[in-house]
Amino acid sequence: MKRTTRLLLIAILILAGIYFFPTWIFEKPPPARQEVPAGHAGDESLLSAFGTHPGVYHLPDKAIDASTIPNIILRKSDNDDDPLPYFRIAPDTYLFYGNIALVDTLNRAFTANAGFVITDDSVVVIDTLGTPRLGRRMIATIRTVTDKPVSHLVLTHCHPDHCFGASAFRRLGGVRVIAAKSGAELTATADAAARAQKRYALLPDDMEGFGVVQPDIPVLAGHDEEMIIRTGGKTFEIYNAGTRYPVETLLVYQVEDDIVWASDLVSSQRLPILGDADSNDILDGLDWLQASFSGAEIMVPGHGSAQRPPFPMIERNRAYLQQLQEFMERSVAEGLSEAEAVERADFREWQDLPLFRLEHPVNAGRVYREMVQ
Repeated sequence: MKRTTRLLLIAILILAGIYFFPTWIFEKPPPARQEVPAGHAGDESLLSAFGTHPGVYHLPDKAIDASTIPNIILRKSDNDDDPLPYFRIAPDTYLFYGNIALVDTLNRAFTANAGFVITDDSVVVIDTLGTPRLGRRMIATIRTVTDKPVSHLVLTHCHPDHCFGASAFRRLGGVRVIAAKSGAELTATADAAARAQKRYALLPDDMEGFGVVQPDIPVLAGHDEEMIIRTGGKTFEIYNAGTRYPVETLLVYQVEDDIVWASDLVSSQRLPILGDADSNDILDGLDWLQASFSGAEIMVPGHGSAQRPPFPMIERNRAYLQQLQEFMERSVAEGLSEAEAVERADFREWQDLPLFRLEHPVNAGRVYREMVQ
């Protein structure tokens, strides 16, 4: 009887999974290898928890206010001219909606958002994803939509998931690259070289052709003044948000279409990532984002679904950070060590977010250290 009950329970769970998580099922690829955060190289639970699901290909039915996240599987055998999945989010505006996962051999570094805008005479590209091959596949995708040349590339910041595909665009010729001045300097550091080497080790074929791309148009820090690019009847205001993120980050406002490309200044379907930034600076950036662009039609984050007003991701990012600040302030007052405070900060209401177990302890430790300074 007990065995029958167990079998019945398993069958119910399987049927529930099929019903509540509709996906396209593909042949199961080989197990993924992943880029593992420092200090977790041997932790198999992290490998299984934070990667791309190996047996399921899932593309949400929409990229604005989506309720699910992509689980896109790419193959080593894919060609450079194979288009990537994309969404048309507005007339002439297209989004590559990436996985929320560690980089692995299944997603092949398609772990962030990027996009392109077609103007009357050219194409403006915003970010390039995480390898030169992905950059080349972005170009192939653009070619399926238009034969207009790429005139501008905006690199919102220097993290690999947003800029390691830039060399593919540089090789096109005639593309003016726009990036934060300090971000361009960071790409030449030992840390940047180590990140590139790590990705070479995991995805050697995909990294073929990698090189550091310096901007033709550097954008200085300070979000009170914008750089304006006009091309083909469209206007792009570009702001350097400065320290409102761990590295200088550009925001792109697509004026006529009223679309904000916010990059990693805000996250959707994922926790905000502090890195080395002060949580108060991140909160100031969220306040600026809300005050300056609350009336926009669409906001595209660096990770997760785009949203329409009132852009709940801004409030969720703010609520998480304020809750974390309050918890760590109490923990310090109670005399808890950093390790004790991080362990107690379980924040169960946030635990369903992808990468929570990886990103939350890092954020918690960072905010604890702020409170003892």
